[in-house]
Amino acid sequence: MNNQTLLLSAIRSCREYTALVDALAVSRRRAVRRPVCVNGLCEGAQPLFLSALTGDETAASRRVLLLYSSDRAAADEAMRLSEQGIPAYHFPVRDYQFHNTTASRDYERGRLLVLSALLFSETPFAVCATVEAILQTTVPPEDLIHLTYTVDPERPLDTERLAEILVNGGYTRVELVEGPGQFAMRGGIIDVYPPAEAPVRIADMMRNHIT
Repeated sequence: MNNQTLLLSAIRSCREYTALVDALAVSRRRAVRRPVCVNGLCEGAQPLFLSALTGDETAASRRVLLLYSSDRAAADEAMRLSEQGIPAYHFPVRDYQFHNTTASRDYERGRLLVLSALLFSETPFAVCATVEAILQTTVPPEDLIHLTYTVDPERPLDTERLAEILVNGGYTRVELVEGPGQFAMRGGIIDVYPPAEAPVRIADMMRNHIT
């Protein structure tokens, strides 16, 4: 058992911590939930307290939203929690830069990743963000569902439907993929270059096997 595990165990056994957990449980059962205030934590105890509480909440199949004063702090906390084995996402502030149309793609990917997890993932997790980030306009759930295509190895790939979704999602169809935001189709093979990831090749194995 390492030092951090011992410290987390000490926090969880603390009377004030158990009282907080009980207060949160009571608040969830009420028709009108009431806020619970925590104070008196020194700077060094804050990360451990958040790890304990976030870990306990996600272990109980509940999702957690953590708000920070800066986007950098939110990103750092999401990384710290993930390194401790607690599922966590950073929901970034949408960066509007009109002089460089490619500058905001990383932010778009990060926001879509969280929104997709909220819609399609059954795994409990934490979201670290700022107030500004969660107040910004984003994709309506019904639109995101409509623009989602699941690749199933057991089913034939609907290339025309996938191409339609990619075009509606802002991708450009080209003969040869060379940069982000592009996709190409050749028979049962589709090459897609996401904005902030390495290019992906999707092959319709069922079609290739049949031919």
